[in-house]
Amino acid sequence: MRLLTLDAVSDSESQTLRFGERLGAALRSRAVIGLTGPLGAGKTRIVQGLARGIGYAGRVRSPSFTLLNVYRGKAPLRHLDLYRIDALDDGTAGEWEEAMEEEGFTAIEWADRMPDLLPAEAIWLDLQPESSGRRRIRLRLALPSPMLDVWRVG
Repeated sequence: MRLLTLDAVSDSESQTLRFGERLGAALRSRAVIGLTGPLGAGKTRIVQGLARGIGYAGRVRSPSFTLLNVYRGKAPLRHLDLYRIDALDDGTAGEWEEAMEEEGFTAIEWADRMPDLLPAEAIWLDLQPESSGRRRIRLRLALPSPMLDVWRVG
């Protein structure tokens, strides 16, 4: 298995949203996306784009207090947020791992807090804010990827 790393720069929230949308359109069912980066880096904006990319037109909010939101597009998008979680009991971890194996997609904000929860084939996005709304986005995934079809960034 080879590891692919791609670096991109987004100059605005709308570009970050579009990045997520294009990625969402290329996802295969059961794809898991781990999102990392500091507060305000654009993790939720990426998930908003992912939701658009799978055909969901409703509102997408960070599940910081609910832990899990589900959006229904061509398949469910499970949106988890680990920011307020220090550990999961075995039962909850098992339930979340089972959910990631179901039809649909899973996006996990603050995934670096529990990296072992994600499968080895997960797509990782690290967002780092710079200045004036600009952010660097680093995408990492294993090749060949069972989670991603052909994808064009531009």
